[in-house]
Amino acid sequence: ESENISQRGIYFMTTFPLKVGMPLEVSLRMPQELAGKKSSDVRCVARVVRVHANSHQGGRVGVGLHIERFEARALVGERWAN
Repeated sequence: ESENISQRGIYFMTTFPLKVGMPLEVSLRMPQELAGKKSSDVRCVARVVRVHANSHQGGRVGVGLHIERFEARALVGERWAN
């Protein structure tokens, strides 16, 4: 569950055991209102930079990612556009 997304980072809650320094690949579907004329998928390569345990979140931890690079592609139906 994402809490905050920016051009260079993502903060989200998870029960998955992530550690600082781990690389991740994240795919996001951007709605037309944010992407422009068409919806688009954004593929991000990111690295875990923060893990914040919070006892009030039912076992979930907050994870901060630094986006190292990303690529956006317009969608045609449910397939990638060439």
